[in-house]
Amino acid sequence: MEFQLPPDPRIGTLLAERYRIDLDRAFAILRGAARSNRLKIHDLAQLVVTSPRTPVPIELELARGRVVKGPFPASASSS
Repeated sequence: MEFQLPPDPRIGTLLAERYRIDLDRAFAILRGAARSNRLKIHDLAQLVVTSPRTPVPIELELARGRVVKGPFPASASSS
């Protein structure tokens, strides 16, 4: 069995800042996109870093609606 270290935290930070989501969601997007597209997570992470645009697998994962984009207002309930 092959053991993989988690991707560099800076990649999650990049996605989190780009889409205004927390780090857990950013890594969930990265992990889900890699699995859905049968890519190694490190290969997809490398695409995130080297591509001037968001890689298609990441955009597809966001389009699937598995992760809700932020930011959210501090008071979500209306009066």
